[in-house]
Amino acid sequence: MRPDRFEQVLEWARAEGALPDGEEALQLEAMRPPPTGDLNRHPVIIELIASIARGVPADEMLERAWAIDLIALPVSAFEDMPEMAHFRETHQFVNIDHEASVGGELSFPRSPVHDPRRPVMIRRAPRLGEHDDEIFAELGIAPATSSSLERSAGS
Repeated sequence: MRPDRFEQVLEWARAEGALPDGEEALQLEAMRPPPTGDLNRHPVIIELIASIARGVPADEMLERAWAIDLIALPVSAFEDMPEMAHFRETHQFVNIDHEASVGGELSFPRSPVHDPRRPVMIRRAPRLGEHDDEIFAELGIAPATSSSLERSAGS
């Protein structure tokens, strides 16, 4: 954010009733940023915008910011993404069966890497102990020994 936008944010906060009164207002004036510098990380700016945003729907917040020429972009919660039109239409998520662990399917993002010669396989995580025999075999542990290890781990 350009430093000259500070006044716009103050005016916006004042219009929204988000500007503090009394001592807090004096502290805010004392923290007025210098005419140069990065205001995107300025604590006063962050708190003012956060106080305006509380309880305001995201699309309305964006419209308000754009109305005073602030650069603002939508941010989506990850759990909402599989249901968004763009992600559905571009098949960016894949459903994986997790019946045994969570009682249904979970959505996972597809890999950003697309190599037709070596497709990326997205599978569920193995269940506890599901591949023990293969791992023990790779380690050279005999099946009888692996069974006793499993029994001792369970007790």
